[in-house]
Amino acid sequence: MKQISVIVLLSGVCCLPFLIIGCSGQKLPSDMPRLYPTVITVMQDGKPIADALVVLVNADPAIAWSCIARTDSSGRATMQTNGMYAGAPAGTYKATVVKQEISGGSSDIYAGAPDPAVDQEAYQGWLMQNEARIAAAERKGPVVHDLVDPKFADAETSPLEVTITTGRNAHTLDIGAAFRELVRERPR
Repeated sequence: MKQISVIVLLSGVCCLPFLIIGCSGQKLPSDMPRLYPTVITVMQDGKPIADALVVLVNADPAIAWSCIARTDSSGRATMQTNGMYAGAPAGTYKATVVKQEISGGSSDIYAGAPDPAVDQEAYQGWLMQNEARIAAAERKGPVVHDLVDPKFADAETSPLEVTITTGRNAHTLDIGAAFRELVRERPR
């Protein structure tokens, strides 16, 4: 029995830093309010939309904290404050949603590049090997389409609003019908 108590005590002591700092290993800034787990699901045309960028902008302009995440294949975005701290502070937010399709230009070339977050050296080597291809593609430029109505891209025009409360939060945002609008055409 005494051995089990020691193991439980040691486990608690070892886990304490993770409970205080969080799994990310990032210490929260001293002026950051408490964060609450927040998942936003984005629906378009009745279906979840993947790879959309969701940003929550606090309705109070005096509060600088914003929350950001990208939706997964099920349309779910697990929000992070300032893009690095899990969760969102309690409050009322305007929600923005952006998704663009970029084709042509150098974007197609970068699709085969190593991930610089995983292996910076491999990425730099890849850039050097593909320098001429990248330069030629950038001269042509990409074609860009908005896949979400632009009114949702700006906190001033977005009708979407979310209230984060203490505890776990789950919200669903409906961004209407499927959308596709040319933003930038390749120069001729």
